[in-house]
Amino acid sequence: MNSGIRAFMVHLGCNRRAGRTVARSMFCALAAIAVGMALPAAVKPGENILANGTLEADQTDWPIGWHISSDIKKSVKWMPSGGPGALPYFRLESTSSEPQGATIRQTGVNLASNGLYRLSAKVRTKNFQCKTAGVIVINHGWKQSRTVGTIPKDTDGQWKEMSCTFKSFDDKGIHQVVFYAIGFTGTFDVADAKLTAEDEVARANTEPSTLASAMNTPRLVPFAPLLWEIPKSKREVEFRFFGKVPTGRLEDYDLELSVDEPACGVMTVRCVERKIGTVICSEHFTFRTVVAPTIPSSCGRRLNNLSTELLNVPLVGRSPRDRRDAQRFAFTAPRRG
Repeated sequence: MNSGIRAFMVHLGCNRRAGRTVARSMFCALAAIAVGMALPAAVKPGENILANGTLEADQTDWPIGWHISSDIKKSVKWMPSGGPGALPYFRLESTSSEPQGATIRQTGVNLASNGLYRLSAKVRTKNFQCKTAGVIVINHGWKQSRTVGTIPKDTDGQWKEMSCTFKSFDDKGIHQVVFYAIGFTGTFDVADAKLTAEDEVARANTEPSTLASAMNTPRLVPFAPLLWEIPKSKREVEFRFFGKVPTGRLEDYDLELSVDEPACGVMTVRCVERKIGTVICSEHFTFRTVVAPTIPSSCGRRLNNLSTELLNVPLVGRSPRDRRDAQRFAFTAPRRG
């Protein structure tokens, strides 16, 4: 994905004369995620038409946009790192002496009639033997296909880029991109898949997938604390930036935050290009500040990163129905969850 997350930490103040406050912050921290946007009318030169061609996943076990049959998942692994340029990759692997089969595909790839396209991917193999295998484009029913070439038996641990140029060949323009290996043993790795429009016909009449467009949409999301429980003693909110800036680097942009009331109301947060002031995204959120209870540092016994023991005493009482000796305990929850 060509998207990223950056974290902002901003302070909630209030300029009573202006009726609002504006806070600015630089970017820090890294991650990745996808969000939604409207489709553009055409693709740009070099733009990847595939959804998630870099095979990334965020809080999922499998890269969004790619599908395999459940009965062959044992032969396919998704590796979150270790590919070319530290990218994720798919591994088709047969660990038994019996030849295996595996197919990974992205469906619903709409290409312009008579448009010229280029499909490329980086492959790596080790002791790879097969009846047939490839990185290909197919039409409905797999009646026709175009391939990047013959997959090598062993690349000596190196990633090899393979590609092919072709014209759209499905009558309805609906194609699929497939990584597959039939009757294989050994290891076949695939990474960094790209499908680009190579002439004006293709660029003018091809739309990127919804997911591919969504990955680049700029968006700001509040991360911590809960907006309805912002401590008055620490009036700060951390935002995460999702998507891709239209020009330049993310570090060339600022976050601006304004509030209509200092204690409770609506905050507006924007991502603004620093030099010319262009707003690339704007969001509105309801918030409230509260007095957070003081929690003693010695409170409880830490069990692990998720659990703390607050009480460990024997319960007393004559019977479950006898409440004359009932014990009561009160606890303070500094945050929900």
